[in-house]
Formats: sequence, C-alpha cells, structure tokens
Amino acid sequence: GIADAFARGISLYSMARETKSTKYKKEATRPHKLLKSWLKKGNPNVQHHVAILDAELAALQGKSTEASKLYRKGIVLSTRAGFIHGAALASERYAEYLLDLDKQEALFQMSNAIEYYGAWGAKAKIRMLHERHTDLWQS
Repeated sequence: GIADAFARGISLYSMARETKSTKYKKEATRPHKLLKSWLKKGNPNVQHHVAILDAELAALQGKSTEASKLYRKGIVLSTRAGFIHGAALASERYAEYLLDLDKQEALFQMSNAIEYYGAWGAKAKIRMLHERHTDLWQS
C-alpha cells in the first residue's frame, strides 16, 4: 500500500545518501514511480509522500534549491492534510540534508521535527534525535 511504498522509497533514498551507492537510488525509483502514478490517478493521500521523495531525489542529485523547495512543500502538504508524522519525517530529513550546508537552518528544521514528533507522541524518537545530533544542539 501507500505506507509501504513510501517507507521503502524513503529508506532506500536514505541509504543512497548515506552510502553514496547508486544501487539504492536505482531501487528507490520503483516505489517513487508507483506513488507518482497513484498521484496522477487522483489519489490526494500521496501528495506529501511524492513531494518528500522528490526532495530526497533532488538532494541526491545535488540540486539544493530544488531539494529545499520540495522538502518545504512536503512539510506543508503533510501538515495541511493532518499527517503530523509526515511533517516530522520531512523536517528531520531536511535537517539532516542541511547539516553540511546550513547549520542554523538544520537546527531550525530539526527543532521543527522534534516539535512535530512531540505532537505525534513519539517521545523515543525525540530522545533518539537529541542523542544522534548532540553537536547540533551545542552550536
């Protein structure tokens, strides 16, 4: 379903960014295209997923202006549709993308992610982000 395709796509794009391996990027295009096809068929519940995966792809391609625009779009679409967990994940991924580009904006986006995760009740996720990004909070 939708959630499975998105989870697969975001996980594979994440691995592609982390490992710099093209096999993950190539594999991620399958669920990404599937979600895009559902959007073209009129399913409004995939808009935010497509925007977030589009942002991940733009980030991998080094298109920082486009990636930023698409991450913001994914956050807005998720929030408007009531998908707080989607806004949280998009904010987190955007913050992690920005870590080497703009530390202040990364801090802002990570703070937003934590706020969204808090609204969603994901306390363990908040602790994990604080532990994983201790350097960000000290900047």
